[in-house]
Amino acid sequence: MHALALALTTTVLATTLTLASPTPPPEKVEISDLMIRTTSSERGATLNYVEFHLKGNQARDTKCLSGYYDKVPSISVRGSCAADQYFFVFWPSFEGNDHRLEVFDRLSDGSIISGLSRPSTACAEDGRTGFVCMQGAPVKLSLRKGK
Repeated sequence: MHALALALTTTVLATTLTLASPTPPPEKVEISDLMIRTTSSERGATLNYVEFHLKGNQARDTKCLSGYYDKVPSISVRGSCAADQYFFVFWPSFEGNDHRLEVFDRLSDGSIISGLSRPSTACAEDGRTGFVCMQGAPVKLSLRKGK
């Protein structure tokens, strides 16, 4: 009988703690100085790298940078920021100006919040086969816990 009562009490406490776990509040971040470098060849366009600055709860003008790609045409790239808990995924638009940038923040409890933006850029030739795209005005977005 005591084992059953203990099991029921443990189940009720676990359920209560699970239901009471708070959703973290949204974090406001700002993306500025976004720069995208690409090259073109007969095989198509290659996203070479992405960099930008991030301001958020744990970041003050923190530089974020992807790896450098020089041969493989890229669909998306992942990068990290100098403030270790922030990272990002960038999906380029090789036709038009419909880039997508998703920023993530790994919170101290291990949960992750994220936000998606479509930063506007202006592109210009950079050498014979290269292009550089620069962001205009800074972009603000809210990082939230996914469902």
